[in-house]
Amino acid sequence: MKKLLIVAATSFEIAPLFNFLTESFETKEGTYHKNGLEVQVLIAGVGMVNMTYSMTGLLTSGQSYDLAINAGLGGAFDLNSNLGDVVNIVKDTFADIGVIEQDDNFVSVFDLQFIDANELPYTNGWIENRDGNSDFLPNRSAVTVNSVSGSGSGIMRLKAAYSADVESMEGAAFAFVCSKFDQRYLQLRAISNYIEPRNRSNWKVELALDNLNKVLISMIEALLSD
Repeated sequence: MKKLLIVAATSFEIAPLFNFLTESFETKEGTYHKNGLEVQVLIAGVGMVNMTYSMTGLLTSGQSYDLAINAGLGGAFDLNSNLGDVVNIVKDTFADIGVIEQDDNFVSVFDLQFIDANELPYTNGWIENRDGNSDFLPNRSAVTVNSVSGSGSGIMRLKAAYSADVESMEGAAFAFVCSKFDQRYLQLRAISNYIEPRNRSNWKVELALDNLNKVLISMIEALLSD
């Protein structure tokens, strides 16, 4: 039996997926079963700490999966990106763990040599998903932060320190734990907003969530047809 884990920060982000699983699968002890596929859903909570705690607790309990997918929203640094697009994150890093100098420049824990930038699971300070390239979704890089960027100075600081495409609040934590436990994974982000001075009226949350869930459901349907 194939085992698939879907991980989201909130149930809101994958509500359509829940509906699909409830209607199309048999439920057994909190998991969904159909045609040799078992799907488990984990609502980890918002932020790096919740994601790390939830994923570590699950993987240390003896559970393992053929694939774990972290699905959620993300912001795009490139203002030419299309809101609503779903992208596959192939490398991620913790972008705000370090020091902000007097000149407002950010110095990471890797540059400070507090953490070896090439110690597992890092490669030059990034967590790379070498087996996670997608043939049907754009492959992108991401940074993970404790606070979503919404001010000009913070955005400029991140852009100066990293050349990333997407920002989230959980991605690197998910990738970190999966890499540590040798768990095969994907991280999918639907672009809900641009990384710009905060203006919620410009966000496209419903469009992003609709597209994200369509991708998740299509992936599950493809697994069922294998």
